Amino acid sequence: MKKILFMTFILMMASCSHKEKKESKTVVSTTQAEAKIEGKAVGEANFRPTAKGVIVNIKVTGLKPNSIHGVHIHQNGVCDLPAYKKAGDHFNPDGHSHGGPAATIKHVGDLGNLVSNQKGVAEKEMLMNDIKDVNTIMDRSLIIHDKADDLMSQPAGNSGDRIACGVIKVDNT
Repeated sequence: MKKILFMTFILMMASCSHKEKKESKTVVSTTQAEAKIEGKAVGEANFRPTAKGVIVNIKVTGLKPNSIHGVHIHQNGVCDLPAYKKAGDHFNPDGHSHGGPAATIKHVGDLGNLVSNQKGVAEKEMLMNDIKDVNTIMDRSLIIHDKADDLMSQPAGNSGDRIACGVIKVDNT
């Protein structure tokens, strides 16, 4: 009897020590998006999902040389002239205050600033680690503002007029 109990104990211990560890695998959407930017500046933004968040690449031309411009994702996917007002406020599903892209608390749509070179061209690549799926920002708008985003003024960074806009859509390329 002692031998049976001992063997049962050994088998139980062995099964406990060899249990499979469940690995949590993050499923990343393969949907990519783009925004064709038009207005006083023209260009394109591309959005690509990764396990760490969405990578955004923006390239625009036609800005004032050596200038700084706030760039944000806005709530609505509407680019109406002349002032792009129907795009609404910054995309902010969590109701946070405005901040810079590195801030812990900020709008999901707070992308910081674009800096143009001497030819009026601005390029920026950044990681939006607040979201993992491009579908979260689909059919919203990317807005470029006339002035720099100060990254702290409420509610939107005091970045001035909206000068260019693009609706974020599925990238069919």
